[in-house]
Amino acid sequence: MVRARPGFSLPSLAVNAVVQRTSTQYRVRLELTSAGQTTRREFQSESCNALVRAATLSIALAFGDGAEIDEASPPEEQEKPAKAATSPAPAQKPEPAQANVAVPPASESAAKGRRVSLAVGAAWSPSLLGGSSFGMQAFAALRWPHLTLNWLNRAWLPHTVQPAATASARFWAATTALAPGLRYQFGAVELELGLALQAGVIHGAGADIDSPAQAWAPWYALAPSLAVGLELGRGVRVVLGQEFVLTPVPPEFEIAPIGTVYRTPVVTPVTTLSVPLDVARF
Repeated sequence: MVRARPGFSLPSLAVNAVVQRTSTQYRVRLELTSAGQTTRREFQSESCNALVRAATLSIALAFGDGAEIDEASPPEEQEKPAKAATSPAPAQKPEPAQANVAVPPASESAAKGRRVSLAVGAAWSPSLLGGSSFGMQAFAALRWPHLTLNWLNRAWLPHTVQPAATASARFWAATTALAPGLRYQFGAVELELGLALQAGVIHGAGADIDSPAQAWAPWYALAPSLAVGLELGRGVRVVLGQEFVLTPVPPEFEIAPIGTVYRTPVVTPVTTLSVPLDVARF
């Protein structure tokens, strides 16, 4: 695309380019060497075409006033002026070719390789423990380009249920889950569909009575989920998720002398917010 203006000749110019691609943008580093002096330029953009344009303009400026850009020429015709422009220094031509050949496999490996993520976050449910319940969660995830496998652990903070005017019961719960999922990337936005297999325990204890009793119940459930993530930086995301926990056999709690104080619902909505961080790539 760069050629000499009529009546001008172009000086010898060596161009070396290093291209990097992250999950959200491209980055190009140029080294322009002419008459023993080297000038360095760096550009970054979400558009590959924008970087081609910027790099071409930088090379044209490095040639000086005798260069012009011919964007109307077809690709076959554009290559000839480029070769003519660099013909005084043929030894420098292999450098850009070597950079262009070596960079794409490394970029594809970074974009398509597997990743290991760790995350912490919070959870909220309007009915899990008999009312508005809050919990903390932490998980580890193995991520492929379109698949994920999450190991999720969650602890629900103690919550008080008031089944009678003179007595109450206090509950807390802990669960662990294995959740495979499908992942779709749209630039910096990520959509994930998952299905978790949950297991855990719920603990209840009577309060405000003379002889408080305790009760334990196992917890087994399926939890389809939808999560939307936004990439804040390289390897750092914020994820908002919505689960619908399906309990085939809802645990029921009977604490003497209160009686049946609580029965978990068959379907429990759970909203989560977490911040995952990629800690390894391979």
